[in-house]
Amino acid sequence: MNIYARTIRYFRPFLWATAGGVALTLANIGFNLLKPWPFKFIVDGVLDKSAGTADTRELLQHWFGETETATMVL
Repeated sequence: MNIYARTIRYFRPFLWATAGGVALTLANIGFNLLKPWPFKFIVDGVLDKSAGTADTRELLQHWFGETETATMVL
């Protein structure tokens, strides 16, 4: 008997669990690739006053007010 056919015979009961595990692994890789984007938004849009959006700064100033905390966040 071919070794691959024999392996598939033993593997068949676990096919859906393995396919689910592979799908979850690929989804996790995709989500991990998205991790740097919020930090990029904060650095580029909030901290950099020349390239940031005014709406974000206004929202943060509304939350924190014109205090030292707002200055630290901005």
